[in-house]
Amino acid sequence: MKFKAAAASVLVVLICAQLTAAPKFKKQMNKLKEMAQQKKEPKYDLELKEGTDLETAVTAMLPKNSTLVHQITEGVYGPAEGKAGANINVIYSTAGKTPEIMVLTQVKPGKYSKTKAEVLNFGAGNSVEVVSVFYNQIDKDAPRELLILCYVTGKKESGYQTAVFDWQKNAFKRVPALESKLAGQYPAINVRRTLHAVLAN
Repeated sequence: MKFKAAAASVLVVLICAQLTAAPKFKKQMNKLKEMAQQKKEPKYDLELKEGTDLETAVTAMLPKNSTLVHQITEGVYGPAEGKAGANINVIYSTAGKTPEIMVLTQVKPGKYSKTKAEVLNFGAGNSVEVVSVFYNQIDKDAPRELLILCYVTGKKESGYQTAVFDWQKNAFKRVPALESKLAGQYPAINVRRTLHAVLAN
């Protein structure tokens, strides 16, 4: 009888311990699920909700003393190829310096992550004015490339130059070998014609 009583007491203690631990365990599991969900949630730098003014939202992301030097454009190329939504192209200048382009790529509907800003540099001491932004295929991979037609004013000579950006893995890379063959071409339609002729050879 004493053994049965002792066994019953132990059983009661175990049941009570399980009942007490159950809410804590459930709370811990919920916390783990929440953490896992946060890890799955892609990081983003800009959220555009209904009614959000794009220019106002984008300008707030720019470095101090920066202003837009070209209208904001959108296009499907590079990191946006095959995904929902287009990239947002933001071209700005900080404190009057050479323009830079920041590309915002949609990671979820209405949410965008930014790429590292690329300077539209065509040599030291040059002044750069952005004329147009467009896209074209320059290689065998699926994504199109980003092309930015600029007017470059130099100390010795001036003229039209096109910056060509190829999306490679997780970053944009300039293609100087191709850029040199597009020098002097204007407007964008003539840049495209020259590009097609170069690629056909």
